[in-house]
Amino acid sequence: MRKVYTLFLFLASIVGFVSGSFAQATSGSLPVVLVGFNTNLTTSKEIAISWTTQQQIITDCFDVEKSNDGNSWRTIVTVKSTGTSSIPVTYTTLDAFPLKGTNFYRVRIKSLNGDVGYTIIKIVHMTSPGRITVYPNPSVSIVNICLGEVPPGDWNLSLINNLGKIVVQKKYSRYATTVSLPVGDYTNGNYTLEINDGNSRQSNKLMINHN
Repeated sequence: MRKVYTLFLFLASIVGFVSGSFAQATSGSLPVVLVGFNTNLTTSKEIAISWTTQQQIITDCFDVEKSNDGNSWRTIVTVKSTGTSSIPVTYTTLDAFPLKGTNFYRVRIKSLNGDVGYTIIKIVHMTSPGRITVYPNPSVSIVNICLGEVPPGDWNLSLINNLGKIVVQKKYSRYATTVSLPVGDYTNGNYTLEINDGNSRQSNKLMINHN
């Protein structure tokens, strides 16, 4: 049984890293056979990231890593492995805040014994700014605005009522990517939050309801 198990680990590591889905391991050999790694832009401007393992043994977790230059990487989410499996397992996650321009993605695979390996790199090009998050919506007294990326320069925030009138306008530093706007003094109704960074403009609907 020991010989059969050792042979399976050896073959699995070879198939996994020669199939084109993996680069070479950074330490040891990972007993994982990867048969798919994909990135897709969703209709809501998020990046769907998925990968499928055909077989896996003593796999601990998967770190989804992101870069904007292909050199400096950061982990955006860690997905726990289902453990040992001899049947295909598909993992999925989302990057809710892709950058404008080029986004690089890869998955780092970790085993329980400390071995590490990487998938190939996938590239997604974004021609529009990252998604802006507005919460809570409806708002009672405060609305928070979170930019999907650091803008190229200082940016302006405008609150526009349903008659098209700007009721408040504020300017923020490019490094202020999350701000809070008091709305307690404005009447109930539907508004538009407009964000302008000089290169692009985005609008989000907002409801103010003090009831």
